[in-house]
Amino acid sequence: MTGPLHVRGSVVVPEAELAWRFSRSSGPGGQGVNTTDSRVEPSFDLAGTTALGPALRLTAKKHRSDLKRLRRTED
Repeated sequence: MTGPLHVRGSVVVPEAELAWRFSRSSGPGGQGVNTTDSRVEPSFDLAGTTALGPALRLTAKKHRSDLKRLRRTED
């Protein structure tokens, strides 16, 4: 992919903020199954992106810290 990712409305994630992971897809296939990396998983840092306003980034940071705290209490 080249260029930014247009999500919805005015939300546009810059290409530099996207991370891509390629792997073999599971499930039925045909000729060539499990021989090519056909699954693509894009990701980006929601709390650190410039695509969202400060209020949404703050909310994402709060959710991230809540998840970390919950994971620590599960151990």
